[in-house]
Amino acid sequence: NYGILVNDANAGYLVKYFCDIEKLNENNINPIHASSSLGYSKYGFIPYTTDIIYNGSNPENKRRSNLYKEHGDFNIWKDMQIKTFKYTIPKIMVAGAYASLLIEKLGINPFGIHIWGETGLGKSVVLLTSASVYGYPDIKNGIVYTGNATSNGLEPRLAFNKNCAFYLDELSMLSAKQIDDMIYLIMQGQGKARMDKQGNTKNTYYWNLVSISNAEMPITNDLSKGGTYNRIIQIGAKGKIFEDMSLPEVATTFKENYGFGAKLFIELLEKQEIQDEIAQLKKHYYNQVISKTEDK
Repeated sequence: NYGILVNDANAGYLVKYFCDIEKLNENNINPIHASSSLGYSKYGFIPYTTDIIYNGSNPENKRRSNLYKEHGDFNIWKDMQIKTFKYTIPKIMVAGAYASLLIEKLGINPFGIHIWGETGLGKSVVLLTSASVYGYPDIKNGIVYTGNATSNGLEPRLAFNKNCAFYLDELSMLSAKQIDDMIYLIMQGQGKARMDKQGNTKNTYYWNLVSISNAEMPITNDLSKGGTYNRIIQIGAKGKIFEDMSLPEVATTFKENYGFGAKLFIELLEKQEIQDEIAQLKKHYYNQVISKTEDK
């Protein structure tokens, strides 16, 4: 029940004591590999490996790291996913979730998928549908971020997601220039180079993922640069995205049952025959796409 008072006089002895304890017990101490981001590592895909733990210093990222997990009933989640696939937009948004796990493997640049349309069409619910592939798909309290963020605020979030799809709900509150800058930031795959007070270069944030967002308007405009158009797949919703399905039922189902898809997908990607098939699919579709657009 007593602490140890440390000052300039005894700090050296205390450090030596801890070093001696560690040295004497190094054969008994099991090393624990740690990471401050999700995604691929030499120890496996975080968080779907037991060989590595999350140890980032950001408390918000720490909270969110615990939301990337399986929860609820797999069959209920799967059945609702299949029901939503009757409609084109949910199918595309869910495909984007899995595509994010392929980018690193296939050496493809980051890109974005954006859904826009009037309020009440189900834009936020389709984000939940896609995000449920990874974890708890709630907005604010789950793995979906609100769109009101600066570049400085986005960089650590993107680096935390690293290879997992990045979800942004409601970009309408940002200006056209802010949105344009955000697109370029996300699609570059790395943050700005910065210096600390001593003039040393700080660690640069890196990521390689698919961003999935929504708003009441297109993400590009008359002021957007050409590169913005090349990096975003935009979908305009002219009617109800889920047609006759109940939006509250879809949202509630995925908030109570989630996190199964990404883990299963990562397990499949470890199989050589699946890797070979994906490589062939990439070649097949790449040759079709490249004839209509730029390499990006």
